[in-house]
Amino acid sequence: MASIIKNTIIGKITILEQKHFYKSVDKQEGTTKEERLKWVYENYNFDCPDAIDWELFKKTLNALIEGNSYKVPVFDEETKKR
Repeated sequence: MASIIKNTIIGKITILEQKHFYKSVDKQEGTTKEERLKWVYENYNFDCPDAIDWELFKKTLNALIEGNSYKVPVFDEETKKR
C-alpha cells in the first residue's frame, strides 16, 4: 500500500518552507557580523506575521496550484536576506 501511495504522489508534492518568505532585513546596524546579528535579533521579530512576505507567498502558491513552475525564494538565515 505504501508503495502505491508513494508512486501515485511522486512529483506531485511541493513543500514550501515559510521561512524562505521572510522579508529581507535590509537595515542592520553594526560593523561586525556579530553586532549586525545582535541588532537584528533585538529589533526584528521573526515570530510576527508581518515578518513574512505574504504577497510573494500567495503568488508562489497560486502559481504552483495552477501547475506552473515558480522560483521559490531562499532566505539566508546568516545574512537575514533573500
